[in-house]
Amino acid sequence: MVQLSPCELLPVGMGHPVQAMQKSFAALSGCASKGTISLPQEVHIVILRGQAEGARDTLPEPLMWKIKTENLTPGIRHTFHVSEGSEVKFQPGNFSLACQILNENLPHGNEHLLNWAQRKYSAVTSFSELKTTQDIYIKVGEDPVFSDTCKIDTKFLSLNYLGSYVEAQPSKGCVLSGPDKDREVHIIELQAPNSSSAFQVEVIVDLRPMEDDVLHRDVVLVLKCAKSVNWVIKTHSVRGNLVIVASDTISVSSNPEGLVQVVKFPRQRLPSGSQALIKWAEEHGYKPITSYTNTPVANHFSIQLREPG
Repeated sequence: MVQLSPCELLPVGMGHPVQAMQKSFAALSGCASKGTISLPQEVHIVILRGQAEGARDTLPEPLMWKIKTENLTPGIRHTFHVSEGSEVKFQPGNFSLACQILNENLPHGNEHLLNWAQRKYSAVTSFSELKTTQDIYIKVGEDPVFSDTCKIDTKFLSLNYLGSYVEAQPSKGCVLSGPDKDREVHIIELQAPNSSSAFQVEVIVDLRPMEDDVLHRDVVLVLKCAKSVNWVIKTHSVRGNLVIVASDTISVSSNPEGLVQVVKFPRQRLPSGSQALIKWAEEHGYKPITSYTNTPVANHFSIQLREPG
Protein backbone atom coordinates (compact mmCIF):
# COMPACT_ATOMS: atom_id res chain seq x y z
CA MET A 1 0.00 0.00 0.00
CA VAL A 2 1.35 3.41 -0.98
CA GLN A 3 1.36 5.83 1.91
CA LEU A 4 -0.61 8.97 1.09
CA SER A 5 1.09 12.32 1.45
CA PRO A 6 0.05 14.05 4.66
CA CYS A 7 -0.18 17.29 2.69
CA GLU A 8 -2.76 17.50 -0.09
CA LEU A 9 -1.80 20.61 -2.05
CA LEU A 10 -4.89 22.73 -2.68
CA PRO A 11 -5.36 26.41 -3.58
CA VAL A 12 -5.32 28.34 -0.32
CA GLY A 13 -8.13 30.66 0.74
CA MET A 14 -8.28 33.55 3.18
CA GLY A 15 -8.54 31.10 6.07
CA HIS A 16 -5.02 29.78 5.41
CA PRO A 17 -2.60 31.06 8.08
CA VAL A 18 -0.02 32.14 5.48
CA GLN A 19 -1.00 34.68 2.82
CA ALA A 20 1.30 35.60 -0.09
CA MET A 21 1.43 39.05 -1.66
CA GLN A 22 3.38 41.02 -4.23
CA LYS A 23 4.26 44.54 -3.13
CA SER A 24 5.36 47.06 -5.76
CA PHE A 25 6.09 50.77 -5.84
CA ALA A 26 5.12 53.18 -8.61
CA ALA A 27 4.02 56.67 -9.59
CA LEU A 28 2.06 57.92 -12.63
CA SER A 29 3.95 61.20 -12.80
CA GLY A 30 5.70 63.65 -10.57
CA CYS A 31 8.55 66.02 -9.90
CA ALA A 32 10.77 67.30 -7.12
CA SER A 33 12.75 70.47 -6.58
CA LYS A 34 15.15 72.17 -4.19
CA GLY A 35 13.16 75.39 -4.51
CA THR A 36 11.98 75.34 -0.90
CA ILE A 37 15.44 75.08 0.69
CA SER A 38 15.52 78.81 1.50
CA LEU A 39 11.84 78.94 2.48
CA PRO A 40 10.36 78.25 5.94
CA GLN A 41 8.41 75.18 4.79
CA GLU A 42 8.51 72.18 2.49
CA VAL A 43 5.49 71.68 0.22
CA HIS A 44 4.47 68.17 -0.88
CA ILE A 45 1.54 67.54 -3.22
CA VAL A 46 -0.19 64.16 -3.57
CA ILE A 47 -2.96 63.65 -6.11
CA LEU A 48 -4.73 60.29 -6.28
CA ARG A 49 -6.38 58.94 -9.42
CA GLY A 50 -8.99 56.20 -9.75
CA GLN A 51 -8.31 52.94 -11.54
CA ALA A 52 -10.76 53.52 -14.40
CA GLU A 53 -9.79 54.90 -17.78
CA GLY A 54 -10.41 58.61 -18.01
CA ALA A 55 -10.31 58.91 -14.23
CA ARG A 56 -8.12 62.01 -14.48
CA ASP A 57 -11.20 64.00 -15.48
CA THR A 58 -13.39 62.89 -12.58
CA LEU A 59 -14.05 64.96 -9.49
CA PRO A 60 -12.04 64.03 -6.39
CA GLU A 61 -13.81 61.71 -3.96
CA PRO A 62 -13.66 62.38 -0.21
CA LEU A 63 -10.91 60.37 1.46
CA MET A 64 -9.71 59.49 4.93
CA TRP A 65 -6.00 60.33 5.05
CA LYS A 66 -4.22 58.40 7.83
CA ILE A 67 -0.95 60.10 8.68
CA LYS A 68 1.97 58.15 10.15
CA THR A 69 5.24 59.89 10.95
CA GLU A 70 8.76 58.75 11.77
CA ASN A 71 11.62 60.82 13.17
CA LEU A 72 10.00 64.23 12.66
CA THR A 73 10.96 66.99 15.07
CA PRO A 74 8.06 67.53 17.49
CA GLY A 75 6.33 70.89 17.68
CA ILE A 76 6.90 71.87 14.05
CA ARG A 77 3.72 73.18 12.42
CA HIS A 78 2.20 71.07 9.63
CA THR A 79 -0.65 72.15 7.35
CA PHE A 80 -2.81 69.69 5.40
CA HIS A 81 -4.87 71.03 2.48
CA VAL A 82 -7.43 68.33 1.60
CA SER A 83 -10.29 68.27 -0.88
CA GLU A 84 -13.78 69.03 0.41
CA GLY A 85 -15.33 66.23 2.47
CA SER A 86 -12.00 64.55 3.19
CA GLU A 87 -10.67 63.91 6.70
CA VAL A 88 -7.23 63.58 8.24
CA LYS A 89 -6.54 61.07 11.01
CA PHE A 90 -3.36 60.93 13.09
CA GLN A 91 -1.70 58.28 15.19
CA PRO A 92 -2.09 58.67 18.96
CA GLY A 93 0.40 61.22 20.28
CA ASN A 94 1.25 64.89 20.21
CA PHE A 95 1.88 65.24 16.45
CA SER A 96 -1.69 66.43 15.77
CA LEU A 97 -1.35 69.32 18.24
CA ALA A 98 0.86 71.20 15.78
CA CYS A 99 -1.29 70.42 12.72
CA GLN A 100 -3.76 72.53 10.80
CA ILE A 101 -6.32 70.89 8.49
CA LEU A 102 -7.92 72.96 5.73
CA ASN A 103 -10.82 71.58 3.67
CA GLU A 104 -10.76 73.35 0.32
CA ASN A 105 -12.06 73.24 -3.22
CA LEU A 106 -8.69 72.29 -4.70
CA PRO A 107 -7.90 72.44 -8.44
CA HIS A 108 -8.37 69.08 -10.20
CA GLY A 109 -5.70 69.06 -12.90
CA ASN A 110 -2.04 68.36 -12.24
CA GLU A 111 -0.67 71.66 -13.55
CA HIS A 112 -3.54 73.63 -11.99
CA LEU A 113 -2.86 72.12 -8.57
CA LEU A 114 0.89 72.64 -8.92
CA ASN A 115 0.42 76.28 -9.94
CA TRP A 116 -2.01 76.85 -7.06
CA ALA A 117 0.56 75.59 -4.56
CA GLN A 118 3.39 77.56 -6.14
CA ARG A 119 1.37 80.78 -5.95
CA LYS A 120 0.50 80.09 -2.31
CA TYR A 121 3.92 78.95 -1.07
CA SER A 122 6.33 80.29 -3.77
CA ALA A 123 7.79 76.83 -4.47
CA VAL A 124 6.94 73.12 -4.31
CA THR A 125 9.22 70.41 -2.90
CA SER A 126 7.50 67.43 -4.53
CA PHE A 127 4.50 66.51 -6.65
CA SER A 128 3.25 62.91 -6.86
CA GLU A 129 0.42 61.64 -9.06
CA LEU A 130 -0.52 58.12 -7.97
CA LYS A 131 -3.10 55.50 -8.70
CA THR A 132 -5.36 54.86 -5.72
CA THR A 133 -3.08 53.02 -3.32
CA GLN A 134 -2.93 51.63 0.19
CA ASP A 135 0.23 53.44 1.30
CA ILE A 136 2.10 56.56 0.24
CA TYR A 137 5.68 57.22 1.30
CA ILE A 138 7.13 60.74 1.44
CA LYS A 139 10.67 61.32 2.66
CA VAL A 140 10.92 64.88 3.92
CA GLY A 141 13.92 67.06 3.15
CA GLU A 142 15.06 68.70 -0.07
CA ASP A 143 17.58 66.98 -2.31
CA PRO A 144 20.11 69.52 -3.68
CA VAL A 145 20.54 67.50 -6.89
CA PHE A 146 17.00 68.38 -8.01
CA SER A 147 16.22 71.45 -10.12
CA ASP A 148 15.06 74.80 -8.76
CA THR A 149 11.48 74.29 -9.94
CA CYS A 150 9.12 71.31 -10.00
CA LYS A 151 8.24 70.33 -13.60
CA ILE A 152 5.85 67.38 -13.87
CA ASP A 153 7.23 64.44 -15.84
CA THR A 154 5.54 61.10 -16.55
CA LYS A 155 8.96 59.40 -16.35
CA PHE A 156 9.73 60.83 -12.90
CA LEU A 157 10.57 58.19 -10.32
CA SER A 158 12.17 58.77 -6.93
CA LEU A 159 12.54 56.51 -3.93
CA ASN A 160 11.58 59.54 -1.81
CA TYR A 161 8.01 59.74 -3.15
CA LEU A 162 6.20 56.51 -3.96
CA GLY A 163 2.87 54.74 -3.73
CA SER A 164 2.89 51.08 -2.74
CA TYR A 165 0.57 48.51 -4.25
CA VAL A 166 -0.17 45.11 -2.74
CA GLU A 167 -1.68 42.27 -4.77
CA ALA A 168 -2.61 38.89 -3.33
CA GLN A 169 -0.70 36.05 -4.98
CA PRO A 170 -2.08 32.54 -5.58
CA SER A 171 -0.59 29.76 -3.49
CA LYS A 172 -1.14 26.09 -2.85
CA GLY A 173 -0.74 24.48 0.51
CA CYS A 174 -2.19 22.59 3.41
CA VAL A 175 -2.86 22.87 7.11
CA LEU A 176 -1.52 19.81 8.92
CA SER A 177 -2.46 20.68 12.50
CA GLY A 178 -4.35 23.29 14.43
CA PRO A 179 -2.64 25.99 16.49
CA ASP A 180 -0.69 24.33 19.29
CA LYS A 181 -0.75 26.15 22.61
CA ASP A 182 3.05 26.10 22.71
CA ARG A 183 4.43 26.25 19.17
CA GLU A 184 3.55 26.68 15.51
CA VAL A 185 5.68 25.46 12.60
CA HIS A 186 5.17 27.06 9.18
CA ILE A 187 6.95 26.00 5.99
CA ILE A 188 7.07 28.41 3.04
CA GLU A 189 8.43 27.35 -0.35
CA LEU A 190 8.80 30.23 -2.81
CA GLN A 191 9.82 29.86 -6.45
CA ALA A 192 10.84 33.50 -7.06
CA PRO A 193 10.43 36.93 -5.41
CA ASN A 194 9.38 38.39 -8.77
CA SER A 195 9.28 37.38 -12.39
CA SER A 196 12.34 39.26 -13.65
CA SER A 197 14.99 40.06 -11.03
CA ALA A 198 18.32 38.27 -11.34
CA PHE A 199 19.64 39.87 -8.14
CA GLN A 200 19.13 38.99 -4.50
CA VAL A 201 16.07 40.82 -3.19
CA GLU A 202 14.26 40.97 0.11
CA VAL A 203 11.25 38.83 0.94
CA ILE A 204 9.36 40.05 4.00
CA VAL A 205 7.62 37.67 6.39
CA ASP A 206 5.23 39.53 8.67
CA LEU A 207 4.36 37.64 11.85
CA ARG A 208 1.48 38.81 14.05
CA PRO A 209 -1.49 37.55 16.10
CA MET A 210 -4.96 37.53 14.60
CA GLU A 211 -6.15 39.56 17.60
CA ASP A 212 -4.60 42.82 18.83
CA ASP A 213 -3.38 41.46 22.17
CA VAL A 214 0.14 40.13 22.73
CA LEU A 215 0.23 36.39 22.04
CA HIS A 216 2.53 33.95 23.86
CA ARG A 217 3.71 31.49 21.21
CA ASP A 218 6.92 29.85 20.03
CA VAL A 219 7.22 29.85 16.24
CA VAL A 220 9.40 27.95 13.78
CA LEU A 221 9.73 29.21 10.20
CA VAL A 222 11.25 27.01 7.50
CA LEU A 223 11.84 29.22 4.45
CA LYS A 224 12.94 27.89 1.08
CA CYS A 225 13.35 29.82 -2.19
CA ALA A 226 14.62 28.58 -5.53
CA LYS A 227 16.22 32.00 -6.16
CA SER A 228 18.65 33.93 -3.98
CA VAL A 229 16.75 36.11 -1.48
CA ASN A 230 17.20 37.76 1.90
CA TRP A 231 14.38 36.76 4.22
CA VAL A 232 13.35 39.72 6.40
CA ILE A 233 11.28 38.73 9.43
CA LYS A 234 9.08 41.31 11.15
CA THR A 235 7.32 40.42 14.40
CA HIS A 236 4.40 42.23 15.99
CA SER A 237 2.89 41.57 19.45
CA VAL A 238 4.33 38.06 19.75
CA ARG A 239 6.12 36.86 22.90
CA GLY A 240 8.22 33.70 22.77
CA ASN A 241 11.01 31.95 20.90
CA LEU A 242 11.38 32.34 17.14
CA VAL A 243 13.47 29.82 15.20
CA ILE A 244 14.16 30.68 11.55
CA VAL A 245 15.63 28.12 9.16
CA ALA A 246 16.23 29.40 5.63
CA SER A 247 17.94 28.48 2.39
CA ASP A 248 19.45 31.99 2.17
CA THR A 249 20.33 34.93 4.40
CA ILE A 250 18.07 36.05 7.25
CA SER A 251 17.42 39.49 8.74
CA VAL A 252 15.15 40.24 11.67
CA SER A 253 13.76 43.75 11.83
CA SER A 254 13.90 45.70 15.06
CA ASN A 255 11.87 44.09 17.81
CA PRO A 256 10.79 47.18 19.78
CA GLU A 257 8.83 45.26 22.39
CA GLY A 258 11.82 42.99 23.08
CA LEU A 259 9.40 40.11 23.32
CA VAL A 260 10.96 37.61 20.91
CA GLN A 261 14.09 35.51 21.38
CA VAL A 262 15.45 34.73 17.91
CA VAL A 263 17.60 31.82 16.71
CA LYS A 264 18.68 31.92 13.05
CA PHE A 265 19.94 29.10 10.82
CA PRO A 266 20.75 30.76 7.46
CA ARG A 267 22.00 29.14 4.24
CA GLN A 268 20.71 25.67 5.04
CA ARG A 269 20.56 23.01 2.33
CA LEU A 270 16.82 22.53 2.27
CA PRO A 271 15.15 20.03 -0.09
CA SER A 272 12.47 20.98 -2.61
CA GLY A 273 8.85 19.90 -2.67
CA SER A 274 6.20 19.57 -0.01
CA GLN A 275 6.90 15.98 1.03
CA ALA A 276 10.67 16.46 1.22
CA LEU A 277 10.43 19.70 3.20
CA ILE A 278 7.86 18.30 5.62
CA LYS A 279 10.00 15.20 6.15
CA TRP A 280 13.12 17.34 6.67
CA ALA A 281 11.36 19.52 9.25
CA GLU A 282 10.01 16.55 11.18
CA GLU A 283 13.40 14.81 11.18
CA HIS A 284 14.95 17.95 12.67
CA GLY A 285 12.38 18.07 15.47
CA TYR A 286 10.20 20.85 14.06
CA LYS A 287 6.83 19.21 14.64
CA PRO A 288 3.90 19.05 14.66
CA ILE A 289 3.89 21.09 11.46
CA THR A 290 1.12 23.68 11.29
CA SER A 291 1.14 24.60 7.61
CA TYR A 292 2.93 24.26 4.28
CA THR A 293 2.62 26.95 1.58
CA ASN A 294 3.98 26.90 -1.98
CA THR A 295 3.94 30.18 -3.94
CA PRO A 296 5.22 30.80 -7.50
CA VAL A 297 5.86 34.56 -7.12
CA ALA A 298 5.69 36.85 -4.06
CA ASN A 299 7.83 39.24 -2.03
CA HIS A 300 5.68 39.54 1.10
CA PHE A 301 4.13 36.90 3.35
CA SER A 302 1.73 37.53 6.21
CA ILE A 303 1.41 34.88 8.93
CA GLN A 304 -1.45 35.24 11.40
CA LEU A 305 -1.11 33.34 14.65
CA ARG A 306 -4.33 32.04 16.15
CA GLU A 307 -5.31 31.19 19.69
CA PRO A 308 -5.72 27.41 20.25
CA GLY A 309 -9.23 26.01 20.38
